[in-house]
Amino acid sequence: QVTFPVDPGKKTLTDGAYAGLAVFRIAAPGTYRIALDAPFWVDVVSDGQLVRSKDFQGAQGCHAPHKIVEFDLSGAHPFTLQFSGARSATARVSITLAPASKF
Repeated sequence: QVTFPVDPGKKTLTDGAYAGLAVFRIAAPGTYRIALDAPFWVDVVSDGQLVRSKDFQGAQGCHAPHKIVEFDLSGAHPFTLQFSGARSATARVSITLAPASKF
């Protein structure tokens, strides 16, 4: 029974799928990694718009983490994480600043 502030970026919602929301703030602008231990879709919403992901990686059968998505974020306002299409009612999520690129 989740009402998303913005439609999810991927239409994967099925009957019985779990969804959720979380709000966070960042300390400084940069590229942030959202790591998830379960297979589900994640979006970041800022100012009523989806933030385009910069990169992602994932591994089937891996739970530590299962998926990592990178977003370029800036601003002192709150961001919203939208989780959708999950098969599990619980998930572990971490948000970390990505290391600076060496290129």
